[in-house]
Amino acid sequence: RLRELPGIGIGDCFPLDHKFTPGVYIRQITVPAQTLVVTKILAQTHPFFLLRGRLAILTERGVEHLTAPHSGITRAGTKRIIWCHDEVVFTTIHATNSQDLAEIEAEVVATDWRQIEDAEESERLGKFVTDMSGKGTLWLG
Repeated sequence: RLRELPGIGIGDCFPLDHKFTPGVYIRQITVPAQTLVVTKILAQTHPFFLLRGRLAILTERGVEHLTAPHSGITRAGTKRIIWCHDEVVFTTIHATNSQDLAEIEAEVVATDWRQIEDAEESERLGKFVTDMSGKGTLWLG
């Protein structure tokens, strides 16, 4: 349903900065204030850094409010809904030997939940979906 809204952006709509070191890909994005972001399913556990701004993230623990500077770990199998209160600068770091953005995308983003490398996380997500089935409408992004 979100894809049908007027003015919706899909894909890389905001300024991105890509940097590489041996074995590491660093991705930084700047997102305007008052923007709702729905992430892709992330296939790798990786660190993130909120360098500027304030945001609210819907997680399995509820809504978490983060203010820069902040760092954390995003677990494999994560898909988030994020509200950016302010302009946000967000950096992620991924282990890869590639410098080809299409190859990196294939490594760090899952096309569906079955691709998740972290079996424990995948099992936890599967249990959540099973527990929630039959309790309401299931929407797959």
